[in-house]
Amino acid sequence: MSYCAICDGAFFKGETIAVAGGGDAAAEEAEFLTRYVEKLYIVHRRDELRAQKILQKRVFENPKIEMIWNTVIEEVVGDPMGMKGLRLKNVETGEESLLDATGLFVFIGFRPNTGLLEDHAEHDAGGYLISDRDMRASIPGLFVAGDVRAQLTRQITTAVGDGTTAVIAAEKYLTDLKEARETVGGRSAE
Repeated sequence: MSYCAICDGAFFKGETIAVAGGGDAAAEEAEFLTRYVEKLYIVHRRDELRAQKILQKRVFENPKIEMIWNTVIEEVVGDPMGMKGLRLKNVETGEESLLDATGLFVFIGFRPNTGLLEDHAEHDAGGYLISDRDMRASIPGLFVAGDVRAQLTRQITTAVGDGTTAVIAAEKYLTDLKEARETVGGRSAE
């Protein structure tokens, strides 16, 4: 299982895989993955995609992609050597089936775990926290990094870079705060 086509797509060269989802991310990543795979199934719980029309057009015109509508993934089937398939269930008929696939990419609408800050810190429509280039959020002393931050990519490399920046900026913030507390009216508190 993977959540990053760019990161892991090449591992599935010549194989049959599935993508779970029906939005922009699912459509974009599915099309990208066809560079590597022999066959790709998009498993979607509805009878139409929510992706932008231009993305839908690309998916429907790609001969490597086949849609599986009104279906959810019930189980990933495999053994210690890896994934062998997916147990699927049609949400309308209840019929179950097994799809032979060696990989699954999940793009089903992620929500950041930022609810605690929802009424306090500035965030975008998706709930991701807005920050400046130093990872400072709208609350003084709050620094954010990785998948909770509003940004273009959600990858481990981005999160590591964000984390490094946030730690350096937070250290500077704390040092400045300490120095300000030690200095009263331009004089040292000592």
